[in-house]
Amino acid sequence: MIKNSEAIPAFGDSGVVEDQRDFATLLAWHKCGEERLIINAFGRKNFFDFAPNFYSVYAGAYRLARQVDGNAPVGLVYENDAIGIPATKAIPAYAAAADLPGPSASVALDQTTTDCTPYAGQLQSSGAKAVVLAASTDVAACVVKAANAIGYSPKWVGDWGLNSASYEEELGSLFPGQYVIDYQTPVTGSSAAATLFNQQMEKYDPKDLKSSYAEQGWDAGAIFVDAVRKATANSQAYSNDAVVNALDTEFNGQPLGLLAGGVVYDDSQHYGVLSAGVFQTVAGGGEKQLSPFTKLPEPYGAP
Repeated sequence: MIKNSEAIPAFGDSGVVEDQRDFATLLAWHKCGEERLIINAFGRKNFFDFAPNFYSVYAGAYRLARQVDGNAPVGLVYENDAIGIPATKAIPAYAAAADLPGPSASVALDQTTTDCTPYAGQLQSSGAKAVVLAASTDVAACVVKAANAIGYSPKWVGDWGLNSASYEEELGSLFPGQYVIDYQTPVTGSSAAATLFNQQMEKYDPKDLKSSYAEQGWDAGAIFVDAVRKATANSQAYSNDAVVNALDTEFNGQPLGLLAGGVVYDDSQHYGVLSAGVFQTVAGGGEKQLSPFTKLPEPYGAP
């Protein structure tokens, strides 16, 4: 039913996925904006996501990039596939709605690109003082290293994928100082949510303590447990319909798992996460929070 998905945690009997009438809840996540939109566009009452709409994320990244250097010109690097293409739609649409200039340069790269020097030069020539990275970590690292090699050092802005051990390893001393929009509380922090996650993971699954999939599963589990708790309140018998109804009507922004900005579901959207915080990568790995979780822009440019 859903093809090419990299990580789809499902609650219920996996044998009934093809029969959606009996499948209580499917909490689905995918890093690619187009496929995640398709999942949400089914209109099925039992589909619930737990990550932001990527069109909102890229609009938010552009909004942040305009702010980090006094509204100076902003460039865009996008991976020419389902990861980056949503940015080419979201950013111009958001800029037009906000009465802002569009990107000073919009540079497309393939995932197999190894020489990023010409692309870094194009960004530099455009006068971009900040650059949105709508790309996988390999492509982003290629551009950042190429820019450094030609003496070009804009402020780099991206999503939570930039806060990864592999990206830090690729960039080394170039890793700190990048701006990140993240919808989860960093597990490297000292918050109560991070402490609980680390304690439980160290106890039950220490080998996956630094896995992003573990963090996603933690969030999905927190949402599902809370939905069941709400559906069975006052000694009500469990039913699939009651869980779906609880998700649709009783999730109004309460923090759950690592989702510090809260979880919201309603009849109009099942993305669940509408807010994100602004962070900055730091030496030694991880990120520090620069601003609280606030609402992301609408999903400008989304189909």
